[in-house]
Amino acid sequence: MSLYRPFLAYRFIRSRIIVWLGILSIAAAVAVFVVVMGVLEGFSEQLRDMVRRTTSHVEISRPYVGGLSDWEAISEIAERHPQVTGTTPYVQGPALMQSQKFRFYGFIKGVAWKREREFGHIAEYVRIPLSVDEIRDRSGLDYRTVETSLGRLIAERAVQEVEGIGYDELYQRCADEPVLNSEADRKVFGVLKEPPEKIEYSDDFAPPGIPAIIVGDRIWTEMDLRRGELIRVSVQAGDEGDMVKRLFVVMGEFKTGSQLFDHWALTGLEGTQELFGMDGNIHGLGIWLKDYRKSGVVKKQFEEVFGDPAITGENSIAGMTPGRNTTEHRYHELLGPAPLPVIKDKFPGEYRVRSWMEQQQDLFKAIAIENKIMRLILILFFLLIGVFILSTMYVMVTEKVRDIGILMAIGARVRGVMGLFLSNGLFVGITGTALGLLAGLALALNVNEVTQALHLNIFPEDIFKVERIPVSVLPFDVVLVSIVAVGTSLLASVYPAYRAARMNPVESLRHE
Repeated sequence: MSLYRPFLAYRFIRSRIIVWLGILSIAAAVAVFVVVMGVLEGFSEQLRDMVRRTTSHVEISRPYVGGLSDWEAISEIAERHPQVTGTTPYVQGPALMQSQKFRFYGFIKGVAWKREREFGHIAEYVRIPLSVDEIRDRSGLDYRTVETSLGRLIAERAVQEVEGIGYDELYQRCADEPVLNSEADRKVFGVLKEPPEKIEYSDDFAPPGIPAIIVGDRIWTEMDLRRGELIRVSVQAGDEGDMVKRLFVVMGEFKTGSQLFDHWALTGLEGTQELFGMDGNIHGLGIWLKDYRKSGVVKKQFEEVFGDPAITGENSIAGMTPGRNTTEHRYHELLGPAPLPVIKDKFPGEYRVRSWMEQQQDLFKAIAIENKIMRLILILFFLLIGVFILSTMYVMVTEKVRDIGILMAIGARVRGVMGLFLSNGLFVGITGTALGLLAGLALALNVNEVTQALHLNIFPEDIFKVERIPVSVLPFDVVLVSIVAVGTSLLASVYPAYRAARMNPVESLRHE
């Protein structure tokens, strides 16, 4: 008797179009969930990776006027941590940038470029336009080879032509890692990809004494800048907030793909300290780690270290040695046995230590809220499908009154009848989920090819700054949607199954 349930369950639903519509509804919902969450998670991962690459893993600053004065001592202490690879000081602030034609409100940041090249990642995004002569000198190739390679690279959209201030032809990379088969092409592209040794303008026609600046892609585009063009930067500097102006010559651009950073401009540290009247001080010190995932642990350790009066210069103990007290012993275990330098900062106020996620916590909170809202919307969509399945199963029970009566008359038990209709719901849920997962995964993994084939521009590059739609399907999302889809279908079948099981066989056959 146990075999009658799957047989009858299949017979009840095989010829009912409305049941197969329920299966297709679940499949469509599952597929949409997989694709949407995969794209959202892909964008989130790309954004986190971009932030992690352009933002120091840990930052030490002081949110007071004056900044950090004895930052060399802070850097020396930080670099003794076993996880720290290096530190990058910076001075930054809002600025008005103005050319002969346009103006732009953004931010300027002074960096120690040698440290940024060695420890940070921003140099990877820098694009410096070069002339054919410069490419030839740096690559060691002859003119004809360079020009031939540039033609191929332009055709492959790996390199683009730009204009210098003298309207001569310059070239810069537009792709990051193209597939190149020619050794000459690789050399030419390598020259265009190599960031400068230092932020310094060395062209013969550049005005003497004017520092160079590298602007973000958004500034470069909206101000229609060219290499060699002069821009005036105005900032509020000093304790009184007086406006200070200074000329800079544009050296190149950097493109991270995010408007969070592409409206910044980079220049040398010393010149920016002078511009903001910092007198050798800095606004903050970026700390780069071997493993960025340990930024939270390192941040807590540095909060203890730089919160101790003995290190920050208050009630300092000169030449601390291991074993003086428990606190010192813990520091020496972490930072080594050599005496720790005392920070002689001339400004009062506590130090602020933040991890890379805390530096952009508003952004990550917004992303998390967006993902939660999208999951909630899709789950509510499943509830609507559940109502559709419930009504479908209810109609099926009503139509199968005679069959139910016959089954119960020949000995079918209440549990058997109830299991029959629960099997229907389970079949609908499992079949729809399986079809939806197959379709959703196939579409998610080939979403770029599908959009190109259909000529759909869902995510315009000028807005979202991506050449390909990033997709990352999480196993958690696959498990979640499977449980919700099957569970919704099964729960929607409970009441119709219960109603069928409670039928009296005599009443069921009374009017037949």
